Amino acid sequence: MMVLFRRKEEGGRRKGNTLSFPLSPWPFMILFLLSTAFATTYKTLTLAEMVMQADIAFYGQVTKVEVIERNKEPWTQISFKVSEALLGTEKDSTEVLNFYGGTLDSGLSLTINLMPIFSEGEDILILAYKDDFYSPIVGFRQGLWRNQGQGFKDETARILSLIDGKLELDGSGGGNEDILRTLKEMLENRSSQ
Repeated sequence: MMVLFRRKEEGGRRKGNTLSFPLSPWPFMILFLLSTAFATTYKTLTLAEMVMQADIAFYGQVTKVEVIERNKEPWTQISFKVSEALLGTEKDSTEVLNFYGGTLDSGLSLTINLMPIFSEGEDILILAYKDDFYSPIVGFRQGLWRNQGQGFKDETARILSLIDGKLELDGSGGGNEDILRTLKEMLENRSSQ
């Protein structure tokens, strides 16, 4: 790639000399690759796909948020008190999920773009994996809904809704008990889906 430079002389005439120098494309390519390397990407899942992939599902309250060190890296450990066991857990049990990133007491900090952030006392509906991933939530953050008063909202403000007896990802909501019951039925019957 060459960049050409022409300068004007007094009176507005352009001088015939040009200055050119090679401009390498590598710094721009490296900058582009770094920006994509640090971006969070995930495939958008349907509710049926999330239900099929979940190993654990529950509705509960965040009881503890703690940053721990694993392999010399910060991980945020979230503890939940299970109010409604939907799959792979027990009512009144404690579930602990680990999320990559956080700030350690030593000052080491790691922030992951779009990683869910939790606060103690929040009521959360979760579909999760049992295995260790940077985020254990199905679809990175898609299988997470917060009880926001008017219903369960996901991280993009879509409301989990019951429409004509069918659970939908975006709508006007519905009764939480009915939504939890319907989701539990979907999880129990997922081999037939």
